Amino acid sequence: MRKRLREVEHKQDLLGLAGWMYADLFLALMVIFLATISFIPKVPIPTTINTLEQKSHAQQTATKTMSQVYSGFNLKQLEGDILQFETANGLPPNAVISYVQIIGGYDSNLEAADQGAMRALIFGLKMSSSDPIRFSKIGANLDSSATLAPGSVKLSLTFGGGLSN
Repeated sequence: MRKRLREVEHKQDLLGLAGWMYADLFLALMVIFLATISFIPKVPIPTTINTLEQKSHAQQTATKTMSQVYSGFNLKQLEGDILQFETANGLPPNAVISYVQIIGGYDSNLEAADQGAMRALIFGLKMSSSDPIRFSKIGANLDSSATLAPGSVKLSLTFGGGLSN
């Protein structure tokens, strides 16, 4: 019996060896990772840019937002307000509108918030159907607010992101 106990004691523990092998593998992978990231060449970044390029870039990325409250959809009034905003802010005619937010008003005592959102949706559909070239491919957000008068719609148009003639 003593012989068997000694044979068991002298056998190597495979579970312990597997743990050390895992640790060694992890260490080797870490060394490879550190070796690969330490040899990334540094590229010099130009610090001066032509002032004409700076002005051009600033004009392309500048954004301006027009906010107006309407009691109903009137295409002529909307077009006039947009033209007036473009003129007042030095934007070219037919400047790119990059984002539209339409908020429909509702009376919280008589209506649900969905009614305001429905007014915003209807206003947006009328806008996109009346001028599909300018309004159909724009990201839009529809919402409702009890702070607006029931039946009114607040329209916010963001001009920018590549203003064009």
